[in-house]
Amino acid sequence: MKSKLRSLFIQVLLLAAGILMLYLAFRGQDLVKLLHEMGTADYRYVAGSLIVLLIAHFFRALRWKMLISPLGYNPKVTDVFCAVMVGYLANLAVPRMGEISRCAILNRTDKAPVDKLLGTVITERIADVLMLLLLMGITFCSQYVLLSSFLHEQVLAGILAKGQSTGPVFVKISAILMFFMALILFFYRKRKDIILDLAPVKKIRLFIIGLLEGAKSIKNMQSSWLFLLYSCVIWGLYGISTALVFYALPATAGLPSYFALFVLCAGSLGMVAPVQGGIGAYHFMVTQAMFLLGIAKTDGLAYATINHSSQIILFLLVGGLCVLYILVLRTARKPEHVSSEILNL
Repeated sequence: MKSKLRSLFIQVLLLAAGILMLYLAFRGQDLVKLLHEMGTADYRYVAGSLIVLLIAHFFRALRWKMLISPLGYNPKVTDVFCAVMVGYLANLAVPRMGEISRCAILNRTDKAPVDKLLGTVITERIADVLMLLLLMGITFCSQYVLLSSFLHEQVLAGILAKGQSTGPVFVKISAILMFFMALILFFYRKRKDIILDLAPVKKIRLFIIGLLEGAKSIKNMQSSWLFLLYSCVIWGLYGISTALVFYALPATAGLPSYFALFVLCAGSLGMVAPVQGGIGAYHFMVTQAMFLLGIAKTDGLAYATINHSSQIILFLLVGGLCVLYILVLRTARKPEHVSSEILNL
């Protein structure tokens, strides 16, 4: 009972966090202008972006099937695709529920064990994290001038101006910060074992170790080149889908297509936030990214709202149809093992 109440409390807290970020994104915006921008959008480009997004999810299904086959199960591509889409649908209700939901779908259709399927999902997520880190690195290198100028004008200039106006106070604060940094370094050297044994530090270390082990397992898997190709295609299609929505709004239609990479990275970081469907976090991150690219916040928020809302509608429609397909039309079938060695076990 206590665990259920705690889980419910966490879900409510996460939802409240998403609503708060949504409020921060919309706070101070001209809602009339925002609605006007959304009303005058060319939704043909939005429809095109959703088609591209569906193709990306189809390749995601193909990539996941590659990880499932060595387990001795050969599910149909349509079933795997449905499982992927049901997973996105489940994430709209409860964060991270999609990983379990799509495994449950293949357990129903092919009797594949959920625990083994979860291992393949973790590998797939690690691949996505590595791809996102790679894209962020490419974005930083390709947009270095833009990012550095923003940091100089919006961050460093403000700090320097504040320091000049406050004079000795700024110097004292800097000295205090340096003192605490030196103190932390001193205690780390003296109490290294205790610090490394702290729960947050352990989680960070396990996350990094998991990334390295996941990268190694992908490298050593059969047809690793095809797995990497699928990963590149998936994220490339995500970028195309992001760029297509640029042309839906007059304010963003003039942006170069390669800026989609930057917006994609910002939006992905928003979607990673543990809130239902990335609500609020996605709007906030994409709006800030658009502002950095020279787009007014109202226009950037209109872009983020259209892009996010259209994806939500896609997951509701396609995910709902996939649920009906699995529950009504599909019946569980015996697992099709892909190798005689596994059959003989």
